[in-house]
Amino acid sequence: MFVVHYPTDHETALTQEDSVVNQHLILFDLDGTLAPLSRPIPETALIAIKALQDQGHIICIASGKPLYYLTGLCRQAGLRFVWLIGENGATLQKDVALPPRERLRLPISAAAVAACEQIRKDAVATFGDHIWFQPNEVAVTIFFDTAETQQAIREWLDIKENWLSENQLIIFPHNDSFDISPAHIDKGKAILKLLDYLGIDQKRSIAVGDTWNDVPMFEVCAEAIAIAFPEAKMATHHVADLDSAFDCIKTLL
Repeated sequence: MFVVHYPTDHETALTQEDSVVNQHLILFDLDGTLAPLSRPIPETALIAIKALQDQGHIICIASGKPLYYLTGLCRQAGLRFVWLIGENGATLQKDVALPPRERLRLPISAAAVAACEQIRKDAVATFGDHIWFQPNEVAVTIFFDTAETQQAIREWLDIKENWLSENQLIIFPHNDSFDISPAHIDKGKAILKLLDYLGIDQKRSIAVGDTWNDVPMFEVCAEAIAIAFPEAKMATHHVADLDSAFDCIKTLL
């Protein structure tokens, strides 16, 4: 049976931030990378993450999901002392405790907040009960009920392209949703803020992802591992699956 080890008080005091000189920040996207969409993180991945933590490296999960979703997921999986980046970079916190032990934010203008609220209102007026929203703090994530609604949202966003650009909003399309975020917020900018906060050299950062909202993460990390994502030309490594990504990480440390 798979058992997650919870550290003693003594082990807790010796956090991974203080344990090794060659410490790396290792970042994973969630859906499609660490876990299949709407599925748990596999036990093999949890074991591999714990092994990296035991070596003194800092683990971060960077996702389009909000922090409250990520904290619940990690708590249930037994993941401790991880950093979490939510809403594609808008929100950051350390560990799964609520309220968080440490919390960071990228600057967000009042105009960006207003634009996000406006696109949300417009979507409700246009699609009504055919859509629902992820409970974000900043960004807008639109889920849809059918493939027809998905296509209609795609066409609607195309029509609003100029408005979105004028209001500095960007779109990350997914198989099950559309993320709409302020253009100055992305996973890459959040990672740079976290690296600075932790005092880790950018050269000791590794990102693992599988889709377009991971591209900013690939662009700022020293090593970028793309899983089944050949379009990511900026990635330094391409692998077929998560197990291969962990093998690749081992060769980089």
